[in-house]
Amino acid sequence: APRPSMAEPAHAVSPSVGYACMVIAILGFGSNMVPVKRFETGDGMFYQWVMCTGIFIYGVLLQIILFAHPLGTTLTDRAGGISPADIHAAAKPDAFSVKLYPSVFLGGALWATGNMMAVPVINAIGLGMGLLLWGCTNMLFGWASGRFLNHALFPSVPADALQTEWLNDVGVALVLVSLVLYTRISPAEIEPTPERIRPVSEAAPGNVLLAMPAFDSDGEDLGKPARPPPATRLLGMGLAMLSGVFYGSNFTPSTVLIASQHGSSNPLDYVFSHFTGIFCASTLYFWAYCVLMRAAPRVYPRLILPGVLSGVMWAVAQTCWFLANNAVSLSVAFPIVASGPGAVGALWGIFVFGEIRGRRNYLWLGTAISLSAVGCTFISISKGDAR
Repeated sequence: APRPSMAEPAHAVSPSVGYACMVIAILGFGSNMVPVKRFETGDGMFYQWVMCTGIFIYGVLLQIILFAHPLGTTLTDRAGGISPADIHAAAKPDAFSVKLYPSVFLGGALWATGNMMAVPVINAIGLGMGLLLWGCTNMLFGWASGRFLNHALFPSVPADALQTEWLNDVGVALVLVSLVLYTRISPAEIEPTPERIRPVSEAAPGNVLLAMPAFDSDGEDLGKPARPPPATRLLGMGLAMLSGVFYGSNFTPSTVLIASQHGSSNPLDYVFSHFTGIFCASTLYFWAYCVLMRAAPRVYPRLILPGVLSGVMWAVAQTCWFLANNAVSLSVAFPIVASGPGAVGALWGIFVFGEIRGRRNYLWLGTAISLSAVGCTFISISKGDAR
């Protein structure tokens, strides 16, 4: 009898679980800034490191859970006939081993690098334009990775199978329009104080630096800088799109390993490696920041606990996104998860923090949410029964 493959290409997660995970991811990304909303975050460098520490702590806890309750195929499940190729491809040689994927570290590092670009982008082109450019680039790159890009770069990785491709394209176009409309919402003017940060509704999915103000040494809000010269604006636009590419490609390493059968078929086996890459890159950037600040970084002790909680919330959402990608493919999960947190953040701004007011804002928000909902419905239907 033929021996089964160690890394089954079949989905490890059912579509119904995948859609449930998308809902959790949207709620998590749209709410993870709430714990730190009323705390001083300064230039954001200390906060991003504390948040990434929370992400890493969650990754360790998840790894302990997987150790206590092993999932997936192991070599000890097999009755002999183990080849060197099987050993290389196996997720775990036994039920209690942990296998790290250095290439998945890169995905986490890409996310952390894109996140670090937020402050210089906002300083160069402003929050609205930065949010639009990296938000759209993030969604398009992640969607394109599943549709054709991963297959073009890695021929062993098949393109996502969709039953109705044109419906997927129309859905993505509607979601893009909704992202543009979100930037038209103008939160109520709130006098900055040491315990106020940017409105949650302005945070983009997956970003941590967007939701905090950047102040120079004189206390001037860098979120609304004077108009920079054209060369600076061009550089800012390029950095915004590059950060979007980094955000949109952070799942590529794990996706390639699963699809090419060079790693575990269980997406949870990649989460710890991904979060380790985030923490290592974030720590490296914080060290560089400390050097540039001549060993006098801006540190806010009161931010530590809410910052760690914010990181844990983000990590739960990202873990669910891993599962959703595996269940319904990148070209379906990515545009849905990338577009939903804006609506959740806006609802926090309306009903809890009172930052979004006025008929004009409600009209823009209602239109954006409606278009996004229709687009996400089209994207979901486009998958059909394709595997």
